Amino acid sequence: MTSINYAPHGMFTGASDFMIKNANFHNANTMHIHYSSNLQTMSETEQISRWLSPSNAFQGLNFFLEKRTAGTGEWFLKGKEFNDWKQIPSSCLWLQGDVGSGKSVLVSAIITHLKSLDVHEKQLVAFYFFDFRNAIKQSFNNLVTTLLSQLLSSTTMQEEIFLAIWKLYDSHKKYGSKPSNRELIATLKEVISVLKSNSLFLIIDGLDEMESQGFKPFVQLMEELNKMAYPHLHLLIASRPHIPYAYALEKFCSKTVLIEKDNVNADVEIFLDYTMKNDYSFGHHGTEQKNQIINSLTKRANGMFRWVDCQLNSLQSCIGLKAVESVLIQLPATLNDTYIRALQSIEASRTEDTKQVLQWLCFSMEPLTLDALGEVIAFVRDDDGMRFEKKYRIAPEHIVFLGATLIHVDHTENIVELAHTSVKEFLLSEHLKSHSSTAVSQLHIHEYLSHRLIVESCLTYLLQFNTEITDTFQWNEEIIQCLLYAARNWHKHAKVVNSDKIYQKAYSLIQSNGAEYINSMKLTLFEAKPDQHWEVPQALYFTAWCSLQAIVKQLVNEMNVNAKGGTWGSAL
Repeated sequence: MTSINYAPHGMFTGASDFMIKNANFHNANTMHIHYSSNLQTMSETEQISRWLSPSNAFQGLNFFLEKRTAGTGEWFLKGKEFNDWKQIPSSCLWLQGDVGSGKSVLVSAIITHLKSLDVHEKQLVAFYFFDFRNAIKQSFNNLVTTLLSQLLSSTTMQEEIFLAIWKLYDSHKKYGSKPSNRELIATLKEVISVLKSNSLFLIIDGLDEMESQGFKPFVQLMEELNKMAYPHLHLLIASRPHIPYAYALEKFCSKTVLIEKDNVNADVEIFLDYTMKNDYSFGHHGTEQKNQIINSLTKRANGMFRWVDCQLNSLQSCIGLKAVESVLIQLPATLNDTYIRALQSIEASRTEDTKQVLQWLCFSMEPLTLDALGEVIAFVRDDDGMRFEKKYRIAPEHIVFLGATLIHVDHTENIVELAHTSVKEFLLSEHLKSHSSTAVSQLHIHEYLSHRLIVESCLTYLLQFNTEITDTFQWNEEIIQCLLYAARNWHKHAKVVNSDKIYQKAYSLIQSNGAEYINSMKLTLFEAKPDQHWEVPQALYFTAWCSLQAIVKQLVNEMNVNAKGGTWGSAL
């Protein structure tokens, strides 16, 4: 019997959700599944919330709250625009700020402030952080399902909210399907309507990090909310000023507030003063050194928290006043200059590894673990194509050679991410591509080539496991993390690349129904349902589900298109 921890956003969300125990795979196409989470004992509310597949918005909130210094953002929280927004019926405020100006940290302060006012449960706060690091958190669909899930879990008007969302759930649960954007908009409107006796605050941060195809339905949502003019609804959106459909947001938002440089610089000074007094990394600096750091960085911040944060990384290791003064004299003028300096500091022998890691971090479909990145460095390409060389693996802890300016390591979750959205923009920029130094410009990242690298790596990795998974397999963390990513995401990258060469390699994985394909299906438990017998899906059904039309055309003459199976009955 196979025991699987059932995860809300897919069959597996990380190593902690993966467990094979006393497995018996009776033949190549059949496996018995048992879920450790018993959905039959789960409340209907929990089932609906799981079906919605929301993101954990509190992860983003806590991440940015940890970056906030007490006393910062008070200029906004005590300002007229914010207090008017809280009180005026049917209000919409667009908070604008340039990249690196501290918008998300300010939004985290806004959410905390609003929640502290909810003493009589007469108001509700729901929020969402778009995230350039995570493909799921960039989607309009996930925005709405996460807001709905938060409102569903509230204690206010729970029955009315439940009934509104249950209708949507009931229309899809038979097929295990997901709602359309139009259905989600209609359901969110209905939920907002039933909450008319409460003040409802919806906070949306990082709209500029939403995927491009999400802006059209988002504008449709804004148009619907504007038309309904719910008096109890207060909507706050934070983003850069220049985004798609900006003209529409200006039309729907009654107030726009631009984060001014002077306000940011004042907050920077508060932040630096606190850091110098409390961060142990600066404990060896004397009072004169700390004052020089505060004064110099505050004067040159130019309304950019991100730039200040990067400079602190290089100042931490300075010993003595002379070293501090030397660094302060040579501070890079802009964020781009800061990132160029970070690339220049990487050893020449690590250039290939650096580019490979940055390509994965820029365009992975889900967060990557340190273990997975230690594994992907071992992929090499030569005249014969992509291959995996175990001898090139590196220990996960060595990934930090990229430095804190470029990457952020969450040691609690073992996740590696680009440090900031501006890092990705810089890596893809013409500014980097045209840099005079070849050592720097060769680290320019190209979106198409990155997706091609990733999908080739995924398929290569899956194809090397040509023995069917059984309970006797012993996995180490690096292998399982890389395998899980490959099995879950290769087809997504393949659709982006849309290359005959890639499709042919994918065809070699799929068409034989061999151990390689069976393993990839077992790893994801494709379309598995709780407490139901599961079978490896027919290859034609799977490729049709993935919309891999080029492979479907190849398989359609080899397999029975009418074969029964899967949630939708057949590949047709």
